[in-house]
Amino acid sequence: MGTLLRQEETGLMRHGIHAETEALDVLLGQWQRTGFTAAEVAENFSACSLYVTCEPCIMCAAALLIIGIKEV
Repeated sequence: MGTLLRQEETGLMRHGIHAETEALDVLLGQWQRTGFTAAEVAENFSACSLYVTCEPCIMCAAALLIIGIKEV
């Protein structure tokens, strides 16, 4: 569902992208445009909580763990 909403906003079709990874892409893009350093981006991700409607798949769970999201 998250991918479909993003697709409607941008007109882009990105197959295989789950809502969790799309949320990470959006945040990363916003933070990069504001000029955050890699350390600031990592610190911001570690302060984030992600709310989902169902349990993330193993791929998304691993990505969230690697990127440093503390709470899902």
